[in-house]
Amino acid sequence: MPLSGLTVIDLSRFLPGPQCAALLGDYGAEVIRIETPRHAASRDRAQGIDRLDGTAKIRAIAADMTGRNKTRRLIDFFSEPGQAELLALIANADVLIHDYRAATLDGAGLTETTLRAANPALILAAISSTGTTGPRADAPGHDPVAQALAGTVARTGEEPHVLGFPPADLLTAAHTAFAIMTALRRRDATGQGATLDAAMSDSALALNLSVFSRLQRSGEEPPLDFPMGDNAVFAAKDGHVVATNMERPYWDRFCTAIGRPDLTNRFIGDRPALLTDLAAIYRQKTRAEWDAFAREHDLQIAPVLTPAEALEEPHHHARGALVRDPSGAILPGRPVRITDLPAALPRPAKAEEVPT
Repeated sequence: MPLSGLTVIDLSRFLPGPQCAALLGDYGAEVIRIETPRHAASRDRAQGIDRLDGTAKIRAIAADMTGRNKTRRLIDFFSEPGQAELLALIANADVLIHDYRAATLDGAGLTETTLRAANPALILAAISSTGTTGPRADAPGHDPVAQALAGTVARTGEEPHVLGFPPADLLTAAHTAFAIMTALRRRDATGQGATLDAAMSDSALALNLSVFSRLQRSGEEPPLDFPMGDNAVFAAKDGHVVATNMERPYWDRFCTAIGRPDLTNRFIGDRPALLTDLAAIYRQKTRAEWDAFAREHDLQIAPVLTPAEALEEPHHHARGALVRDPSGAILPGRPVRITDLPAALPRPAKAEEVPT
C-alpha cells in the first residue's frame, strides 16, 4: 500500500478530522483513533450504541464510515497517566490530527512545545472553524458557519438555507489530507516537521471559485440558476431526475432525441417558459426510463437517488467506491482509484482495541 509505514494519531471528534485520517488509512497508513472515555460514552449514548449488544452493536459500530481502517484506543489524555500514554504514541508517529481549541489542549498539558519535544518531526494538523489567525481567529462553528463566511449559504436560494449535507467539512478533510502529504514530502527532503492550520472557512471558499471568478470579471454575481438548456431538477413519474444538458451539443442532441427540434433555439432565452415546457416532458417517463434514455442517446440525465438508494447503487459497488464488509455494513472504498493498486476491503470501525 502506498502509505504503509505511516502512523497517524487521530484525536479529532467532528467530521473533517476523522474523514481526513480515514482518507490516509484508505491508502495504507496506520491510523490510531484516540478517544477520551467521556467523549466515547457520550457519542454512544447519542447514537443509541450503548443500548445494543452482540451482532447489532458490532454492525452499528462498523457503520461509522469515518472509523474505517483505524485502531481505536480509549485514553483520558486530560489525566497525567493519559498524557504520558498519548505522548509515548506521538513520539513514534508521523502525523497528529486534532480539532481541539489550543486552550483546551494547553490545559491538558499538550502544548505545541510539549508535542514538538516528544517528536520534532511530527506533522501536526489542527482543524478548526476559522483558523488561528485573522479577526475571527479561534471562533467556534461547524460546517454552516464556514459556508456562511465563504458566501456559499447565500447561493442556496432566494431564501438562504443550510444544506442537508456538510460540504465544507468534507472539503476541509480532503484539503487537510493533501496538505499532510505535502508536508510529509517536504519532511522527506529536509527532516523538518510542520504545523498545519486548517480552517474550514478557508476550505469552504473553494466551493465558490466559479462565482468569485465571474464576480471579478463582470462585477456581477451570476444568477442562482445557470440559465442554459435543461440545467435543473425535474419531477419524473416516480421521483426526480437531474439534467445538465447545458452544453450546446448535448442540448441539441436532447431536443432531437425527444422529438422536439423546435426547442434547440430556446437554449437561452425565456427561462420560465422553457422550464414549464421541460417539466411536462420530464413527467412523461420514470426515473429508470430517463436513465436508460440518457445512456441510449449519450445525454446528461441521472436519477435523483435517496441516500438509501445511493448506498445500493450498482455503479458505486462495481467501482469499489462503496464496499460491503462481512458484518453487512457498507463502507467507502478509496475515493480515487490507482489503477495498478489492488482493491482492498476497508477495515470497519470496532470497539476499543488494546494492543497486547
